Amino acid sequence: MTRFLPCILAFFLVLPASGQPVDATVFSLTTLDASARGAGFAGSSSALPSQGVLSFLENPAHLRAEAHGQLGLSLLNHVSALQTGTVAYSRHLEGIGSVGAGLRFLGWGEIDRADALGEKQGTFSAGEFALSAGLSRVLNPTTRYGANVHWLRSSIDGQAANALALDAGIFRYNPDSRLGLSASIHSLGAVISSIGEESNRLPVDLRLGISKRLLHLPFLFSVTAWDLTDFSGTDDDDTVLDNLLYHLKLGGAFQFSEHFEIRFGYDHRRHNALKVKSRLDLAGVSFGTGIVVKWVAVDYGYNSWSSFGGMHRFAVTTRL
Repeated sequence: MTRFLPCILAFFLVLPASGQPVDATVFSLTTLDASARGAGFAGSSSALPSQGVLSFLENPAHLRAEAHGQLGLSLLNHVSALQTGTVAYSRHLEGIGSVGAGLRFLGWGEIDRADALGEKQGTFSAGEFALSAGLSRVLNPTTRYGANVHWLRSSIDGQAANALALDAGIFRYNPDSRLGLSASIHSLGAVISSIGEESNRLPVDLRLGISKRLLHLPFLFSVTAWDLTDFSGTDDDDTVLDNLLYHLKLGGAFQFSEHFEIRFGYDHRRHNALKVKSRLDLAGVSFGTGIVVKWVAVDYGYNSWSSFGGMHRFAVTTRL
């Protein structure tokens, strides 16, 4: 059990996306970055332009006609037995809009079972998956809107929780000013069955985003305000800046060309949850890169979790 404990504790600390009484061990998959690109931006990706197919899980309005026939695969690598990944595919249907389908999974591996005295009694497994379908339509030349539906399932040691959830979002991008704006609501829905005696809850998350590409420098910055349905998660002794940053994810990228960029980001809530106060700590810091070669896009994102280690996420997107 000890080799899994750091990773499990890290998830308990940083995954809750709402101040509601949400069990962080159930339906936590919906709070993870769905793509390596988003991970490189520390999750501040809701208002980024030129998104690939995987990004419709971050904002359903990101499905677009240019992603017709795209297949995306994202995998997370960690030193423990934790495994998570995403696969998604999109099509554009004239007269209907852009549609997408995705599957996400999260596996904790085999965990040692022990009695009250600490004696081992075999192992058990735990994991989650989310099956998603989305539709996006054009409102006007600069604005798209969309919605996703999800079947969520979380299981542990033979028990399972199931839920149906809805995401809805809108995205506006002005190519002249290079300004992107977004608004989305995530994980609205109903829990069909729960683990344990108390009813599980969905991690409802309201997000607002903005991105801006500078006119005279190859630099893009992005900010996503998240968990805006609740403001009770900060401590009484936190500063005004802490309270503000608690709900912000910050990101930027040096875009050297349409085929290569270097990304970075910062998640203050993750930093506060995981930092070691006795030293300079990079908890909550992210970086990554994106390379496009002909019809194949390769993305990499790294998230620092301080003494819990780092998360390496890789993604490949191509057109079938």
